[in-house]
Amino acid sequence: MTANHAAGTGHGVPGGAAVRRPRRPARWDLARLVARNADLRRLLVAQVLVYVAESFPVVPLLVLLTRLTGGAAWGAVTLAAGAGVLALMLPVAGVVVDRCSRRAVLVGATLAILAAVLVLMGVRSAATVWLAPVAIAAASAAKAFYVPAAQAALPHLVDPTDLPVANALTGSTWGTAFVLGSSLGGIVSAAVGPYPCFLLMAAGLGVAAVSTMRIRRTVQPPPVAAAVSVRRAGIGVPRIVAPIGESLRYIAGQPWVTALVTVKPVVNVGTGMMVIFPLLAIEVFDSGEVGNGLLFAARGAGMVIGPLLLGPILATSAGIAPPRLARILGALMTLYGLACLGIAASPSLAVALVLVLVVHAAGGAAWMASILALQRAVPDQLRGRVFATDMMLAMTAVTVSQLIIGALVGSVGVRVLIAGCAAVTIVYTVGWVVATGRGRRPAPS
Repeated sequence: MTANHAAGTGHGVPGGAAVRRPRRPARWDLARLVARNADLRRLLVAQVLVYVAESFPVVPLLVLLTRLTGGAAWGAVTLAAGAGVLALMLPVAGVVVDRCSRRAVLVGATLAILAAVLVLMGVRSAATVWLAPVAIAAASAAKAFYVPAAQAALPHLVDPTDLPVANALTGSTWGTAFVLGSSLGGIVSAAVGPYPCFLLMAAGLGVAAVSTMRIRRTVQPPPVAAAVSVRRAGIGVPRIVAPIGESLRYIAGQPWVTALVTVKPVVNVGTGMMVIFPLLAIEVFDSGEVGNGLLFAARGAGMVIGPLLLGPILATSAGIAPPRLARILGALMTLYGLACLGIAASPSLAVALVLVLVVHAAGGAAWMASILALQRAVPDQLRGRVFATDMMLAMTAVTVSQLIIGALVGSVGVRVLIAGCAAVTIVYTVGWVVATGRGRRPAPS
């Protein structure tokens, strides 16, 4: 390990060489951490802009497609193309993240999303609407590389005692970006039209790429150490299948890691509810588009609040033992399911909004806690692939949930569908808690 790496990262990841731990005690001080860590600020700025690019163009694009075609079919195809391509690309992306420069992957993915957003400028008539799913699919493919690269890089940018705080910050960026993107996308589109929205988002992604390029600390192990690890594993560097198999064998052989990568599917089973938010607002609560917007805003706010509330608990020690963290995750997943059940029985929009916020606060907190635990448990040389597998499982749950709910809408009542999501989540949680209690053990050293 180089002197610069040891002094600059201090990530203390199990499975790597011993590193110097800071003498400073852990502090739950968001503002101070961001103020003193320029590289973390640069990553946060880039992440917010990249994640805003996921939601900001959606509202103007869906409105544009509806206007050009007179229906919602192309909008549904576009959203499905994005989720499907993301899930398909993640296994390959994980290998690239572990084999290539993570900084280069982050910058390249950001620029690829920028190019995909510019393709939307060509959606001008019914004859060119096919460009929309192509562009969104391309952006999702690039995001498949960006997300595991950012998650794998984070432990190198902060001290070990600051990792819970940093994860709370990065974990809340998606919710922040979702609220900003969805709200501003609709407002700007209504004021100036969809095409200025696409250009504005492209400019933001350019800023994100520059911010990432300015990160000075190394965001992965020294090249020599990584090369030695690859040779010992018997992996040919250009090959894709063998490294994917290595990561899957690692996950299957570590019960605690297996438990962690199966957390996100449970908090995404209920994601199918988003498909029926408009029906919940319009048909159940008679609140129209305003109610629909409030439901989506409550979802984004919960994703911001959850990680920030759980952060102080996770920051109380350098590492929470698996049994205790498993209990925290089990409680969050249970709260998620029960709050979903409450939404199904909500007597008013106000009650539903509170419960939607609770659902996604619990889901966001569980999401952040599982990422933090994986960062500490997984060796750096495998981290990109493990995070890619983790995200692939999450996106598969999202896609399946939305497809099932979409197929049942119209033949099953809205409240029954939401109750079904809640029931599946609760049953999954019970199985997860039982299985984790039997197979749980400390992360490998």
